[in-house]
Amino acid sequence: MLIIGIAFIAVGVLRCVNADFSTGVLSFLLGTTFIIHGLGTRFGPSSPASRVTAILTGIIFSLTSGVDLLLAMFVPGFVGVEHRIAGIAISAVGVAFFGLGSLALIVKECRRRRADQPAR
Repeated sequence: MLIIGIAFIAVGVLRCVNADFSTGVLSFLLGTTFIIHGLGTRFGPSSPASRVTAILTGIIFSLTSGVDLLLAMFVPGFVGVEHRIAGIAISAVGVAFFGLGSLALIVKECRRRRADQPAR
């Protein structure tokens, strides 16, 4: 995950400098998310740091899909005229999937923390 994240960040920086700024920012965000997730998995699946990074990466993926959705809807040449509907549909699925997944992880973490507290 770390190598993939570094590659995405490098491509994102190059795209921001040389080509389209919006796709460069999206690539940079995805690379950052891969790095955060890669670091979070180093702590083990049951550690608090791993759970927090899973929530954080889900939220960032959801936000990235949301930005992609907005760009596909309002920037005419972002995904091309002939692929506009597909870009909107795929981005909407990403927002729904990662948004609901993040929400489920947040609810699960809140329940876990509430169960760990002593009774009053």
